[in-house]
Amino acid sequence: MSQQQSPNQGFLDTCIGVIVDPVSTMRSVTRRRPIGWAFLVIIVISLAQGLVQAAALASADFGDPEWVQGTVEAVPIVIGPAFAIAGVAFFAGIYWIMSRMLGGSGSYASLFSGLAFAYLPFVFTIPFTFLAVQFETLGQGLSGMVGLCVAVWTIVLSVFAVQESNGFSTGRAAAVVLIPLAIMAALALMLMVLFVVIVIAALEGWS
Repeated sequence: MSQQQSPNQGFLDTCIGVIVDPVSTMRSVTRRRPIGWAFLVIIVISLAQGLVQAAALASADFGDPEWVQGTVEAVPIVIGPAFAIAGVAFFAGIYWIMSRMLGGSGSYASLFSGLAFAYLPFVFTIPFTFLAVQFETLGQGLSGMVGLCVAVWTIVLSVFAVQESNGFSTGRAAAVVLIPLAIMAALALMLMVLFVVIVIAALEGWS
């Protein structure tokens, strides 16, 4: 049985709790709404991911090695945290709207905090991303499998965050998370099909 998390639980204890006792930890996070900690989780993980991605850039692939070592390598490090924060904020907004439509009463700050901590498992992708850089095919295969597992793990944690923020059943919380994801996947597939059709039509027009 899960133990109730202490209201004075520290940052590291909360991070560990997300891994070992996710339901009660998400209950604590969504009630306390530690926005500062939420930003810290997102920024630290995305910075680490950006550093690994920057290390994957090879100067020999560009005409100006000095430019690569400066501007290009800085892009994932600088842009990564901004995109990560924007992504969490976007999904928090979508889930908040969906929750309201299904009768929820949780706040946006509560959902944002929960989803930020749901992002925590991505820390486990960092060493495998580094392996993908070093060992190419084998490393990329391992990185892909780990990335898929972490994505599923994050979705499950997001369901817990929605559930605890709104007092929903697991099924209703899953609907809040999965319906927008399914719609986005369908739209992405439609855009891909449309792109392929346009490319085929253009090639036929040139022939």
